[in-house]
Formats: sequence, C-alpha cells, structure tokens
Amino acid sequence: MQRDPDTGKYALEKEVHNIVFPMRATSDDVPFEQQNLWIIDERLTYHSYLASDIPLSRVEPVDSDSEKRPDILIFNRPHVFGDGDQPLSSIALIEFKRPERSDYREDDPISQIYKMIREIKEGKIKDATGRRLRTAARNCLPTPTSSAT
Repeated sequence: MQRDPDTGKYALEKEVHNIVFPMRATSDDVPFEQQNLWIIDERLTYHSYLASDIPLSRVEPVDSDSEKRPDILIFNRPHVFGDGDQPLSSIALIEFKRPERSDYREDDPISQIYKMIREIKEGKIKDATGRRLRTAARNCLPTPTSSAT
C-alpha cells in the first residue's frame, strides 16, 4: 500500500481486507474462487469455518456474548471419519491495520489478538453446543509473552 499523493494518507484497512476475504461474510457465504487467503498464507485456504468482521456473538460455531469483531477468524478441524466432533487443530486471528496509524480507538492489533486468545483459553468463548472451545494441542493457542530488547 502506498500513500495517496493527494491526501498523503494510506488507504483504509477495508481495501486490503476485501481483497483477501469479503467483510461481514463467512466461508459459508463466499465461494472458494472469491477467497484470496493465499495472499497471507496458502494453508489458510483450507479451513473448516471462517468469519470476516462479524461479532463473536453472531459467529455460528461459537457461543459468546462478545461484540468483538476479529477482522478474520478461522477455525480448522481435522477431517476424520468417525464418531464425535474433533477438537480444533488451529485457530487463526487476523487483524488488518493501515500503515503509519497511531490513533487506535481501543487497543493496538497485538493487544486485540492476545485478548482474544486469552478469552478462548479461559473458556469465555464456547462452541455452538455451549462447551468450552476445544483445541487439539496445548500449543494451538500459545500463551502471550513479551520480551525486552
């Protein structure tokens, strides 16, 4: 992205967001051919459910009262033939931000992602059956850490 020569500002996040995946839609709404998740990471193309800029309270696989809207939230379950629901093998949270932006209304994107991870790990976000969101491995959701350099 480059600055607009007339205004001196960068384009809004929604410009890039809509190129990668349309806003306010789910993977159930958007045909595979209109998804450009490969731009970020080609492995994201193969997922079990994706919600784009939708409040968690309206994301179907989740039981949450939260009105937080991750730019892109991706769930992936292993495809296994057998009984029962398999735990999530990965969760991807993506936040788009305009370059050179410093006027965050709430939190910076790193803090936003870590808060969401903590909510999932603490069981504040549940699956559609009301059970705590299960992940396949402990390292599916890393504990946020910080380091001083």
